[in-house]
Amino acid sequence: MSIDNWNLPDANAGKELETIDPLPARARSLLVRNRTKPMLKAYGVVAVLGAIEMLEGLDYHHDNVIKITSALASGDLPLASAVNIDHEVVAYINRVGQFFFFAKSDFAKKVICDFPACIPTIARLMVFRNKHTAHRSMDDPRGESEDEKVAHARAVSSMMGFILTPKPNAPKLPTDSVELAQLVREVGVEQFRRDQWKHNYKKFQTFDSKLGSSVNFTMEVEHPKIMREAYCVVERIILNE
Repeated sequence: MSIDNWNLPDANAGKELETIDPLPARARSLLVRNRTKPMLKAYGVVAVLGAIEMLEGLDYHHDNVIKITSALASGDLPLASAVNIDHEVVAYINRVGQFFFFAKSDFAKKVICDFPACIPTIARLMVFRNKHTAHRSMDDPRGESEDEKVAHARAVSSMMGFILTPKPNAPKLPTDSVELAQLVREVGVEQFRRDQWKHNYKKFQTFDSKLGSSVNFTMEVEHPKIMREAYCVVERIILNE
């Protein structure tokens, strides 16, 4: 199989590579502009194009979470639709897992032997993939304690409840319970909950027995880091550097 047999136009012809956004589009242009590189011979083009599609999937699910959160805040979606964020995060984490295994594949190791150091954020999130989104540890146990199984099962689920992380410049809520209750009465319960979506990100949490501690994931905060790590891997493989 040869890359020359693929119809791969450069959708950003004439643009400096560093100016192309989003990163998956930059990765596609990088591939097309370096189509003669040795790593893109034989099945290498399939491996790399698939990895770029993983980046596109990550952007897709991230953007959907942004849209859902915005609609919850504005009233365009019923509050019960918040569960759709969980579904998007499950799909997102599975794409993270796909890319992790691409980065550690025999193909990628021809260029990258230190892959965990290249993708620290992605590697840290694999506990979500291995213990919850690919399958739950309670359904396919690997020596986990009962408490660990429960923690894993709740990780990206309505059973976890809402752990919110304030957005930059979010207004501070009253710390006094009486004052907080008064605020809720003044604005109404539904509007208060919508304001929470306006001013906060949803955080997900699970337990990593290897670390002996909890691992947190806030998609909107960590997505840029994940994309930079993934793009760097793709870039190194294409350029064989």
